[in-house]
Amino acid sequence: MLGGFTPPGLAGTLARLGLDPLPASDAYADIIRLFRSDDPVDRARARVLGQLAGPITIGQIQALTVLDSVLIHRVVAQHVRSRESAETLACAVAYLRRYCSSATDQALRASLDAWPVDRDIKLWVRRWAGRFDSAPALDGLARMIGGRSDIKLLATGADLAAAEGRYRHLRNMSTEVLAGRHAYVEYRPSTSGADRLLGVLRWTTRGYVLDRIDRPGHRLGPDAGMAVLRNHLRAAGVIIRGRTPVKPKVRVAMAAWLGVYPWGRHDDVVEEDILDDVAERA
Repeated sequence: MLGGFTPPGLAGTLARLGLDPLPASDAYADIIRLFRSDDPVDRARARVLGQLAGPITIGQIQALTVLDSVLIHRVVAQHVRSRESAETLACAVAYLRRYCSSATDQALRASLDAWPVDRDIKLWVRRWAGRFDSAPALDGLARMIGGRSDIKLLATGADLAAAEGRYRHLRNMSTEVLAGRHAYVEYRPSTSGADRLLGVLRWTTRGYVLDRIDRPGHRLGPDAGMAVLRNHLRAAGVIIRGRTPVKPKVRVAMAAWLGVYPWGRHDDVVEEDILDDVAERA
């Protein structure tokens, strides 16, 4: 009760926080200020708290205070239960906006309205990731590997979703590209009956490295197209491993028995393979 007036929803919110004292003594004052505010965004935050079913936590309230108006939604409040989680979600959505032209305020709100409140909000973020139409660093890579009509950089969420249908052992390709960890280049031979091939490129501090070449259905065996794709990528500046790396655990064990010290779990096998390849090309 403040000056004889209790803001609507305040008493119910305080009751749903439970009987235990809040961890910070100023938390109560922050909640009261939220419910007394005339700011439209604060009013939206207060409304969302009223839409949540069952008990609420101080973390949910703190999370709402750092989200912008687009993310102030009951679906978000149901799953995001700390200020830190809210800040990371806001960063992730800002990143998506940058690389997904369809992620407008209206589209994001509409998709939250349609999202089941009991479904993981991380899946919502991944769903949007699959719609990107540009991605970090891919413009430069596209220029590097251009020059052949039968070799294509998969540079949009739609391209990668279609590729997942062909290479069914691969998942989350869009999120790997958006995170800047992998890029995917497909060889599409014009020869009738020849397999498509997918070059999986991994980013390192030395540039992109050809991690492996996959075939549809994860089939094994030699393929003449592998040399075509590998040679084209090498000519474009993509680093090709000089040898297949041993698993780190095996490498450490071998080094210890051979008396090669120091060799710990943090040694970068990929960087060593890159050096092999650089020396080979010098």
